[in-house]
Amino acid sequence: KNMLGKVKKNKKLIITLSIILVAYVLLNALLVYVESFEDGVQIKNFGDSVWYSYVTLTTLGYGDVLPISWAGKFIGAIFILGSIITLSYVVGKVTDYLGELSERKKMGHNGTNFKNHIVIIGWDNFSQMIVNELIKSKKQVAVIIDDKNQLELLLDEYSKDQIFLLFSAYNNFQMYEKVNIKEAKIAFINHGNDTDKLVYVINMRRQFPNLKVMLSLEESNLKDTFETAGVTYVLSKNEISSKIIASFIFEPDVANYTVDLLESAEEGNGEDYDIQQYRVNNKNPYINKTYGEAFIDIKKKYNSVMIGIAKATESGKNDLLKLPADDTIININDYLILITEGSAATRIEKDFDSEQGD
Repeated sequence: KNMLGKVKKNKKLIITLSIILVAYVLLNALLVYVESFEDGVQIKNFGDSVWYSYVTLTTLGYGDVLPISWAGKFIGAIFILGSIITLSYVVGKVTDYLGELSERKKMGHNGTNFKNHIVIIGWDNFSQMIVNELIKSKKQVAVIIDDKNQLELLLDEYSKDQIFLLFSAYNNFQMYEKVNIKEAKIAFINHGNDTDKLVYVINMRRQFPNLKVMLSLEESNLKDTFETAGVTYVLSKNEISSKIIASFIFEPDVANYTVDLLESAEEGNGEDYDIQQYRVNNKNPYINKTYGEAFIDIKKKYNSVMIGIAKATESGKNDLLKLPADDTIININDYLILITEGSAATRIEKDFDSEQGD
């Protein structure tokens, strides 16, 4: 249908332009003809007529060539009227085109070059809290949103360096190329109920089979179903909330500490701690060393505590070792999990040659 519509539109344009061209040629020929009956005429041939029409249509009006007959002046008036219509049309089209470019950019249809970023699909207060935490951790985020009113608000609230916004229907997977989703670290799905999410995940996995996907559920008993459908990480809001609330009831200090660690530490703040993870690359100073050796050195050097190692597996989902044995060897592509203060984060990233979460 779209192709047929374009063909009809192009055919209509060609016919219109052909009619205009024929009318233009006939008017110039007629101008030469009516002027030929007068003495002292300035428009003596077709070339003179074209020149006169050109300077008239472009509003230059040199006055070096002018019609002197009443019929010639009438044709000149048609050229003047044509110049007004032409300029109005051109200015209107240019304005529409610039407006369309601006609108495309605002809606994110020009795309982004973000890499190793997080894609959030769906927007509400929960998404906003997640995005704010990611930005505090210096992570780039792309958000897919289907509400134009929300889009306008987010454009005013966030910097373009921090967040990229795409206005699109959630099931229009072709548009997901605009958020560079194949280069994303993970996608977080946050729209619809649990049933809608399951259908959406199945369709999404067909389009992007290698993409890591994360979502939160209202019903925790569906966790296994979503993992079978290919979701990498499945969380339950109710399950997390209930555990924290229960902890506050009988261990309020532990609960407070847990909540503080879940928040992102402010860089440069020596009193602000959080849990961070860093991927081990070939420049990491602790590669091929034991957990015990790294634990002591990290505590001395950064005043940080290593509480675990996430071992890379072929499935893509890491095997988490909590407080592993001292003789556990740290290998390349493992993740070191630390409790660290904000002031130490910059030094750790520099020494490890890795940003947190990478």
